[in-house]
Amino acid sequence: MPQKPLKVMTIKGKIDDAFDKYMVVSFQNATLVLSIGTEKVTEVKDSGLADNERTLHVGVLEDNSYVQVTPKSIIHIKGDAGNRKRAKWETSHGKIIKACSNSK
Repeated sequence: MPQKPLKVMTIKGKIDDAFDKYMVVSFQNATLVLSIGTEKVTEVKDSGLADNERTLHVGVLEDNSYVQVTPKSIIHIKGDAGNRKRAKWETSHGKIIKACSNSK
């Protein structure tokens, strides 16, 4: 690891998956996304998640899109690899310090 992780989260690839597919490792100023396979763990380059910010929370929504919360923004990621669409809402004042979500 490049530095000491602040948080490690796992998420499913799709809401109905039996097992988690991704491991999201949050550092002070970066986020690393790893794919969890049966034989190995590999880095994911096209996850759609912001990798240049610390991640406070990541979750899967009922439409199989993802939500990522950073100290400065909320990011909604839709679509599959190669066809990802992102909507980003940034804070104008203050800083997000905690976050959670459900599937809705």
